[in-house]
This record gives sequence, structure tokens and C-alpha cells, in this order.
Amino acid sequence: MRAGALDADGHMLSWVSYPHHGAPGQFHFVADAAGKALSMAQLKWRDVVGMGVVVAALVDASAGVVVLSANLGWHNLPLAMELHRSLGVPVVVEVDVNAS
Repeated sequence: MRAGALDADGHMLSWVSYPHHGAPGQFHFVADAAGKALSMAQLKWRDVVGMGVVVAALVDASAGVVVLSANLGWHNLPLAMELHRSLGVPVVVEVDVNAS
């Protein structure tokens, strides 16, 4: 699990990297990691204009849904909607090979 905070020009302000410890189907660790990166950059969620999540999975990016991620135990998870609902920021979900 890696998360970073970037400024409006795309410069990395902070980042964290550690193994995720989520049970299959859980996704709270995504928001937790992003929150840690924000804290390290001395930012709050109110400072965030958007969040991008990149996953090694089969993703329906237009819907923000992780169709299948075997290693995370995610099946048809509306990740963008769930994170947006809990964090209050726009969220984009993309497959890792397209985001690199």
C-alpha cells in the first residue's frame, strides 16, 4: 500500500508505503494511508480536491468499480463511490498498468 499527497502542480509533498492488513473485501486501509500522507504534508481532507486510487485489478474506471482484485478480495466493489461517501472528495479509480 502506497499513498502520497501532491500539490496542484503534481509535486509530491509526502508519501507512505507499508503492507496492507485489510481482510478480504475491506478497503478502509486506502483512506487510512491517504490520511497518513496528508498528515505528513500538514494537510487536512478539506484541502483535498480529488483522490486517485490505482489498483492491480480488473477495473471499470468509468464507473469507479473494482470488478475483480483477487489479492485484495474485492469483487464488484464500487470503490470510488464508497470512498467519496466517506471522505467527501471526488475519487477516480484506475488499473495500475493504465496509470503508470
